[in-house]
Amino acid sequence: MKRVFSVLQKVGRSLMLPVSVLPAAGLLYRIGQDDLLGNYGAGFKYLAVAGDAIFGNLPLIFAVGVAIGFSGGEAVAALAAVVGQIILQSVMNAATKTAGVDINMGVFGGISIGLISAILYNRYHKIRLPQVLGFFREKDLFL
Repeated sequence: MKRVFSVLQKVGRSLMLPVSVLPAAGLLYRIGQDDLLGNYGAGFKYLAVAGDAIFGNLPLIFAVGVAIGFSGGEAVAALAAVVGQIILQSVMNAATKTAGVDINMGVFGGISIGLISAILYNRYHKIRLPQVLGFFREKDLFL
């Protein structure tokens, strides 16, 4: 039972970082809307675009947050999550064109990629390769 609570606590901590971005994104998006400030300032429209950029990239934000949370704060795992999320989005876009069906993994895809990146990082980051492959040393091998 303690193990279950430990895992759930780790999940909660890793999701706290991405969720903390949402209020700022919501405020930016709302302040930039026409019905709030009208045409008073054209610069306020850029705030809506900034908020929308955050909402549009939520899967990537969640992938990085989960990877950082489950790998103990390692930047290599976060970078692997970014690469994994970009690959997932590209593959899903290609599958959408091929199958003619809209496939959107959304935040679930980001959480999945972040979790996979962290698990693979935790498992393989201490592997040592022969001297010939010295470029791919320990943490760099993971990428």
